[in-house]
Amino acid sequence: TVKQTLDFAFKCTELTHAKKMLYEKGLSRQTMKETYKAGNNPKVAIYLKMFGLERCKDTIVGNSEHRGVSGGEKKRVTSAEHLLQTACVNCLDEISTGLDSAATYDICKTLGGLCRATKSTSIVSLLQPPPDVVKLFDDLLLLGPGGNLVYHGPVSACAGYFEQ
Repeated sequence: TVKQTLDFAFKCTELTHAKKMLYEKGLSRQTMKETYKAGNNPKVAIYLKMFGLERCKDTIVGNSEHRGVSGGEKKRVTSAEHLLQTACVNCLDEISTGLDSAATYDICKTLGGLCRATKSTSIVSLLQPPPDVVKLFDDLLLLGPGGNLVYHGPVSACAGYFEQ
């Protein structure tokens, strides 16, 4: 299921780090066990809510043989799974492929809030994002044909740069 996928990702990347932090704060082993027992993981619960996955948390993710969550939900699961780890920099490639502009906007908005909350950086590549999605980012690196640099700087200064 969606929740099991995120629980597994957490256990593989963060559980040791989280337990160490709880222990350093003086919490007992029993408190740690109760906090991180199966089905009671606060970080996973937060990510389910942030990525809009609460209503489908008990649905299987699915594959080519078994129908599961929708394509947009699957993208959200993948993004949440990747971002569960505590990293200073996250690189996400073409996260909007196959999504409508509303789903892309929601994911990018969530990503921005997550970056601000965790003081992390995300590098995201998007193909032809709509203007409202571009405005969600702080900086823009725009590449032209052949990978040549066309613009790099604050999103707010981009329009003025091209007017010159």
